[in-house]
Amino acid sequence: MIASAYCPVGTAPPHAAPPALLPHTPPSSSWQVRVAFARGHEAVSLKLLSGGQKTLVALALIFAIQRCDPAPFYLFDEIDAALDPQYRTTVAAMLRRQADDDASPAMFVVTTFHPQVRPAAAARS
Repeated sequence: MIASAYCPVGTAPPHAAPPALLPHTPPSSSWQVRVAFARGHEAVSLKLLSGGQKTLVALALIFAIQRCDPAPFYLFDEIDAALDPQYRTTVAAMLRRQADDDASPAMFVVTTFHPQVRPAAAARS
């Protein structure tokens, strides 16, 4: 649900590789995250994503955690720096939606130099 808010035509199926851990293999290597940013496109590894796409995946994870275990506030420093304008607008809308959420509202302190994020900060629902 969170991932679809960022990229409504993409997919983010959870893929977990089998935990075939060897003594020299760190536990984190047993997980594999693959995402597709357009419907019908092949899901790719995080290593192949652009900086902006990695930012969106990281924000989706933060917002998903926020829904499960909310914190009273979040401090984001230029989270939109690597994003295209369309994604900046989407992230701003998601920040507004999360701040206004009845179940787990949160305060977001965001620094930015981009105009796409500022209107969401001033908007009130």
